[in-house]
Amino acid sequence: MRDLMKELNNTIQSMNMSVRKIAKEINVSRTTISNGLDFKTGEMKFDVYEKLVHHVYKDPLKQIKMIRSFIENCSTSMNVRKALSYSQVAGEYKVMESLIKRYSEKTKDEELKKVQNDVRKYLSVYNLYNHRNMDRKRGQELLDIIYETRVSSDPECQVLLNTLLMAAEYDKQRYSAMSSYAEAAEAYIAKMDNGYVKDCLRMQYLERIAYTQLHANEVDNCRATCHEIINSELNFTVIKATAYCCLGESYIFENPLMAEKYILKAIQCLEGTSSPKGTQKYSSFKTTLAFLYIEFGFNLNNIDFEFISDGDLAYYECLYGDKQNGYRIFERLKEKGLSAFQMYYLSRIENDTMMARKSLEEFEKTGSLIYAQLPKRILITEGVL
Repeated sequence: MRDLMKELNNTIQSMNMSVRKIAKEINVSRTTISNGLDFKTGEMKFDVYEKLVHHVYKDPLKQIKMIRSFIENCSTSMNVRKALSYSQVAGEYKVMESLIKRYSEKTKDEELKKVQNDVRKYLSVYNLYNHRNMDRKRGQELLDIIYETRVSSDPECQVLLNTLLMAAEYDKQRYSAMSSYAEAAEAYIAKMDNGYVKDCLRMQYLERIAYTQLHANEVDNCRATCHEIINSELNFTVIKATAYCCLGESYIFENPLMAEKYILKAIQCLEGTSSPKGTQKYSSFKTTLAFLYIEFGFNLNNIDFEFISDGDLAYYECLYGDKQNGYRIFERLKEKGLSAFQMYYLSRIENDTMMARKSLEEFEKTGSLIYAQLPKRILITEGVL
């Protein structure tokens, strides 16, 4: 850690930067920065260091490298908690995994043991989160693990738990079920002391709220929430990427080109993080983009078939490719039970109003009022709604 502070200090000096001026610009006291760089008061606070790194280094890759180095070497319980929060909102899932492992392993080091005891309850919840982050567990599988895990009543842990439960319900397409968890998360956020961790958790909460508003077809509220996240001064890459995708989805029926613009921006944001292709979000954004192209019949050559769902592939094949192959995929999907989207796809392909009604019922049952517009359009066109 001392070597890292020395490197940062040397960079500041070599660039003839004034610590006093930096302090004013990042809203941190000069003494705090100087003492941290000189290690006079021990380890610098993570949030101070993050602000400093983003101010001193303009290369995003260098910023990421410097922050990762700090996380790999941090040793205070508060910095570990802040590093976990940062890793979640910045998409540094492998860094988070390494940090969890480091503070979970048995050790004879008494100082390390003390920190491990302090952060154990937080590691437990972040470990759950990383199952979904890394696309290892989703939906019911994730819910099963959550229910088997004892989670602390600490407000920080409860915010994490409830936002994760919202995510799991989202995976199961039970959008209306997200509301009760959202209320619980908001209540626990209010109980937390102001600070970096609370800021991180509030952004995670807003991310989930944006999608709750999207599926409730509250597009104006959804867009306002997305813009609040995007315009935040906090450097939370993955949360901002998610806000861009959600913003894009809010324009799908109103302006498909605007929707494409924001979803592409979301993917671009994620591609600036570590190992984006192994994450649930990257796959989700790509799938959403594929749906947009298939539904409105443009930029079909830009579809990334590595990240297309079976339902979307069947839809694509029936509309633009090998129709027989598309129907074969649909037959396999029928054995598992068709989703609301898949019912809509078939209703559009076959101009089947009965299937469109079933799709509408399913969308309304899950609480996805925005996507209920898909089968509604067919029913209105056919004059049966």
